[in-house]
Amino acid sequence: MLLLSGKYGQKEDWSARSRSLRACGVAGEKLRILSSTLADIYLRQGHFEKAREVYEQLLLRDGENDLYRKRLSLLSEETPDTRKLRLLSRILRKVEERRDEREAGKQGS
Repeated sequence: MLLLSGKYGQKEDWSARSRSLRACGVAGEKLRILSSTLADIYLRQGHFEKAREVYEQLLLRDGENDLYRKRLSLLSEETPDTRKLRLLSRILRKVEERRDEREAGKQGS
C-alpha cells in the first residue's frame, strides 16, 4: 500500500484511489488535467493545436464559457498574423532544438 502525505499532513491511500479509477474505466487511459492555464501555456509555447484541443475539451465540459469560445474562435481563424506567428514559432523551436543538441554534445565531451 502506497501512502503519501495529503493536504494538512493526512495520509492518503493512493493504491485505493488508483483501484477506484480503474473501476470507473479510467485505467489505461492517460489522465490529463485540463485547464485554461494549460491552454495558455500551450499558446505561449507555440503549440496551437494542443491549445485548441484543450479549449475544445473545456467547452465540452462548460459549453457556456465565453472565454473558451472566444479563444477557440481565435485559434480557428487563419489570418496573415497567425500564419506569421506559426512560422516564427516553428523557427524558434528548431533553433532551441539545435541549441539543446549543441549543449548536449558539449556535456558529452
